[in-house]
Amino acid sequence: MLYAEVTLIIGTLGLILGSCFDWIKRLFPVAVGILLLAAMMVYFNGYAEGTHWRVDGLAQISQWICLLLSAWVLWIGEHSFKKEQQLFAVVLILIAILGALVITSATSWVMCYVGLELMALPSYALCVLDKSHPTASEAGLKYFVMGVVASGFILYGISFLYLSTGSLMYQSITPLLGGLDTMWLLSLALVFLLAGICFKLGAAPFHMWVPDVYESAPIGVVYWFATVPKVALLAMLLKVFQITGLGQVPSVSLLLWGIALLSLTYGVLMAIRQDNLRRLLAYASISHMGFVLLPLCLTGAMAYTSAYVYMMGYVLMTTVAFAVLLSFATKGIEKVSELTGLAASLPHESFAMLITMAAMAGIPPLVGFIIKVNVFYALAIEGYYKTMIWTGLCIVVSAYYYMNIVRTMYFPEQSQVALDKNYVLVGLSLLVIVFGVLPQGILGMVSQVIGGTIG
Repeated sequence: MLYAEVTLIIGTLGLILGSCFDWIKRLFPVAVGILLLAAMMVYFNGYAEGTHWRVDGLAQISQWICLLLSAWVLWIGEHSFKKEQQLFAVVLILIAILGALVITSATSWVMCYVGLELMALPSYALCVLDKSHPTASEAGLKYFVMGVVASGFILYGISFLYLSTGSLMYQSITPLLGGLDTMWLLSLALVFLLAGICFKLGAAPFHMWVPDVYESAPIGVVYWFATVPKVALLAMLLKVFQITGLGQVPSVSLLLWGIALLSLTYGVLMAIRQDNLRRLLAYASISHMGFVLLPLCLTGAMAYTSAYVYMMGYVLMTTVAFAVLLSFATKGIEKVSELTGLAASLPHESFAMLITMAAMAGIPPLVGFIIKVNVFYALAIEGYYKTMIWTGLCIVVSAYYYMNIVRTMYFPEQSQVALDKNYVLVGLSLLVIVFGVLPQGILGMVSQVIGGTIG
């Protein structure tokens, strides 16, 4: 039984009922408690399997990450949402995280699609919560229209898969993979599916919604968009590849390779031009998704482990980056040009941003360096040397805009903002260093889980 999902459903209904009768005075701590209880249920549920779902090691880790990240969003987001927005924000996030949990455990396309829509529909509403932002409505409409198109792609792909296989289970594809290049209907189905999933991931060329949503949505919502759906979707992709062997098909690998390199290159080049911090991180996330997708065009547990470990490192770096942005937002700082000399007046925030930007640039011994080395190692084993050279050039270019933020904070004249301290951000940034210097535990755990799932 899916105890975590049932816990979320009951908790969300109880929270709505309690709010209607004014029994709950503070929504956010209650919602955090519901998410933590659901995380406990994931642990107690253990390994379980049904007709259309399977909770294995990969699903458990992904569900824990999604639930804890959502709890963190609600914990820090109590002051980032206006009072009249709080009930809507809490309920919508709880429903969306329910969809994320369903995706990670699904083993059929029907359940996968239900989870995707459960996650997507609340996201459209979350995007336009901040109606005071001048571009919120435009970004929300763009996200909604393109999201509906992506959902249509996925639904078309599922229908073509059913026509080809006569089943909606993941494993029904496996017997037909040998003749995939000659079965145009099955090939078309997979193209539609991958296009829709890459839209949800925010990978190029399906990225058009990402910069606008990052800029106009409430910062807590943006952080949720940047982490939770991506973890759930990667877990779903890895499960599909592990069950079906789809990653071993040359045409699928080539398609993923092209999307990954396009995302990596486009995200890096567009981020150079950005002055708005949120838009810069939006394009940076597109390039990071390129790094995540690159190992998926390879085969074997080593490649899949490097993809998942990269996602975990990305989530950690993004967590620190958005915690700093939240602190900056309370002081009215939203642009790179407004960071001038900020290290003198906001030393802790500046230090946390320094560590995070250095990690994202791949500077050793931080976590960003370790996760990039893992991707390079997986590429080297398969002989993708030209791809490694191109990826290395993209990393060098990305260092410009990451280090430009550091230069702006530390080297120009002192800004006029009053001196402030934030020890929480310093602690978070130290995690980026710790996981970079001592990565063996994380690498070993993920290798064991993914290797066991494949076996």
